[in-house]
Amino acid sequence: MRDLQPQRQLKPQRTLEPKRQLNWDYKLLRSGRNYRETGNWVASNLTGYAGDSTTYSATAGHSAEWSRYADKTGVYNVYVWYPLGPSTDQAEYIVTSLGGTWLRYVDQTKNTDKWVKIATITAEAGTVMSVTLNVLKGNTRAGQVRFEYTTVDKPDDMGAGVTDTETIGVYLNQSGFDTLKSKRATVTNVPDNTVFEIKTKSNDAVVHTGKIKDQIADFTSYQTSGEYYLECSGKKSFVFSIGKYLTQRVSVGPALRFMDQSRSDVFLTGANGVAWRDSHQFSFELESLTQQYQANPSIYDRMPMGISNLATSQYPELRTQTEPDIIWLLKFAVLRYWDLWANQGKKHHALIKAQLPYFLMLYPDIKQHVSESFYTKIRDFAVAVWAEPQSNYHWYETDAFHQLTTDNNLLEVQSKIGGIKGEKPPGYAIRPNLLMYEVAKRDNLPNPQQYLNAAYNNAKWLIDSVNLDDPAMTKGQRMSEYVTMQGLAYFIEVYPSQAPAGIREKINRWVDLMIKRSNNLWDLRKYADPNDGTGTLDQWTGGMIRYNEPGNLAGFLSAAYAASRVITDSTKKARIKEIGIAQLDNMFGRNPMNRHFSYDGPTQIEGVDQGWTTFYVGGAGILQDVVGVIDGAPKEFAYPYNPKAPGGYTEGWVAFNTCWNSSLAYHAADETEITATRSGTTITVTLRAALNVDSTKAETGQVDVLTSSGATSKLTVTEKSVDDYYFTGTYTVPNGVTWVEFSYGYGLFKKSARIPVI
Repeated sequence: MRDLQPQRQLKPQRTLEPKRQLNWDYKLLRSGRNYRETGNWVASNLTGYAGDSTTYSATAGHSAEWSRYADKTGVYNVYVWYPLGPSTDQAEYIVTSLGGTWLRYVDQTKNTDKWVKIATITAEAGTVMSVTLNVLKGNTRAGQVRFEYTTVDKPDDMGAGVTDTETIGVYLNQSGFDTLKSKRATVTNVPDNTVFEIKTKSNDAVVHTGKIKDQIADFTSYQTSGEYYLECSGKKSFVFSIGKYLTQRVSVGPALRFMDQSRSDVFLTGANGVAWRDSHQFSFELESLTQQYQANPSIYDRMPMGISNLATSQYPELRTQTEPDIIWLLKFAVLRYWDLWANQGKKHHALIKAQLPYFLMLYPDIKQHVSESFYTKIRDFAVAVWAEPQSNYHWYETDAFHQLTTDNNLLEVQSKIGGIKGEKPPGYAIRPNLLMYEVAKRDNLPNPQQYLNAAYNNAKWLIDSVNLDDPAMTKGQRMSEYVTMQGLAYFIEVYPSQAPAGIREKINRWVDLMIKRSNNLWDLRKYADPNDGTGTLDQWTGGMIRYNEPGNLAGFLSAAYAASRVITDSTKKARIKEIGIAQLDNMFGRNPMNRHFSYDGPTQIEGVDQGWTTFYVGGAGILQDVVGVIDGAPKEFAYPYNPKAPGGYTEGWVAFNTCWNSSLAYHAADETEITATRSGTTITVTLRAALNVDSTKAETGQVDVLTSSGATSKLTVTEKSVDDYYFTGTYTVPNGVTWVEFSYGYGLFKKSARIPVI
């Protein structure tokens, strides 16, 4: 017997454009990163094509996988070869590409010792095509696989998924729920009014009962911390937790570690990507990290410092760490952007330049960690390149790959819209220009009005010219759609009197559609729903080609919460937040596959029971071994309920994780409240923030203090009990001031309380 459980090791660096593989027109090698076996496979004396070796397994659930990159975009015939011998009559092959998933069953007692075509698929150049052979019964033989490009054949229809109308299953967020937020589970194939029970893990005591409606169990009203499971019609869920700020507790650690371990200089200097491995102009790393710190700074300030590969960082000035990890990562990012421009002749794409003002706006709040000269260098860099029209450093552009583009002047209307990968989401230039406007005013730079005008023109173009009813403009962006809603909402929230007419109506219509498209057993915002009043298309994951969904789901909460900050209808506000949480729940296991989107979730994320079905071996990003990586998500085959659906195309992208970062930021900001009361010269400050991540000890946070004299300081606030929502501290008013302001968070997420003292 061979021990073939793969050891997950980092793979060698790939170049930006994958090499062509030799002999791709007849087979894939059965070694290295092109092939892997999971489970117990036995070496066979039966040979395959051209005398190559073969293996077999008779253990149900074991699998073999072949994978390779498509050399060009188009159609490929997929063939398999298996030898003559005692074999199964039902071998399951799952063929996946960015173009979709094709499920095929092959009788290996027939058509032996020859190439057998099992599917004709579509693929995109530079992306992975794979074939997974699953053992169902009998001797299942892993021979060879062949991908052959064709200009004659048309791709096969993937067919509709098979809906299970009998199995009762209970699906929910495996980690658990925040005490004061939405708590919903899916219970399949049970009638309305079926009773469900929430029971304690420790003694099976019933603590809450409710009734199923539309295959959903809603127990939002139950708000007691603890470990529980949900039981309905004899079926039990995984054990889950309810706790104060639980979402932040289980997420911020692995989310930050991913950003640390996936940066480009962890692997090799100059590796694929800009500042992070497999990053692109639409990955929004700097933006999402800034948002996280602005929303909940103390949780990052108090984390132990631990940047990986510090001594071998690309930049000597960063090899000594004195700042929180998240601030170090921000400095690394802007320094790398600057270095590529100043020293390596790179002209950045508009979306890379557009990240710079997030750091610039944060500077006054982190200046204890950033020198003024460093800040000035980055600011002057941003100003210098903002209106530069040309770019020679980008990926997946609408023009030829890696060629010069000339539409990168951020003062102009950015009217090109990208494709399914998420490049160029509508309205991406709105918020960066508003931030540059604020920086220019603060630093007395020339002509700050030009940035406000650019933001206005980009927003007006979006309102007038982009139909957000069309899912291709939002969910079709796949991992960038949240950028659109954040830009619109930021404008109306921060500059209500200067925003273009129609912006609030645009947001409200989007909210209405998202609510209509989420009226299903998963609370899943569908790609298109014939009941939403915009057409007849009925599709769950979307894009007409059933591509992978992690970015849409991981980032949707941030779009939903951004919209909720500016709409006024309380019912819609509550529902859009509920839907936002449901998308994160989907990521954490409330989906037909009953799995978390991270393959290693059970060992890396608190409370996760089942990780994703597979991880991709290799890939341009080489991210499968990084903590917290998002590997996959259910595809069209899985919905509305097909628990046996194939896992489909999987490959980690930095862009999926930055979507999650952004959602975590908006989710944390939604928790924040601050109040202050004065008694004589003593002011008591009470902060509610997502800082309780250890329910066994009283933790602390830092509140910013500003007085009428301009003096600034920090006030430590301490958790009122070992497991509390609130943190308190006292402040003694100094002589000669007329008011004191206390605040928590920065930028859009800043909450403050000003107390007069005269």
